[in-house]
Amino acid sequence: MIDVQPLDPVLLQTLRLQKSQAWIAALLHGLAGIDASDPAVMVYHAERPIGALGAIPHWPGRATCWALLAEDLGPLMIPLTRAVKAWLELQPHRRLEATCQAEDPRGHRWAELLGFERECLMRGYGPNGEDYLLYSRVWS
Repeated sequence: MIDVQPLDPVLLQTLRLQKSQAWIAALLHGLAGIDASDPAVMVYHAERPIGALGAIPHWPGRATCWALLAEDLGPLMIPLTRAVKAWLELQPHRRLEATCQAEDPRGHRWAELLGFERECLMRGYGPNGEDYLLYSRVWS
């Protein structure tokens, strides 16, 4: 069973990230907290954290989504995707954005399954100069 709860920064540090997100692990250590106004949640399966996601608002109506996923999701990817889609529907923003490393086909597929549409290539966007793609999900 998939369970979505408010983000717990301590448990976030226990999340074993996918290899493509491993560089983020160092940023999680020493995390003092997250702005309570930014919606962020953790996703659990059988009380084990399998993901975390949030939306960082830029101004009313626009936010950037982020997600950190466990490395061993396997068959949990389908229920996780359903839970994330439901969470996205609850967001108050007219425009949600997400980015994905240009060379991460699984990330692109997931963004599209979540209802995001590819917008553009952002050259040199990553922390080590990697190219990323920008995705958006816009409600009228």
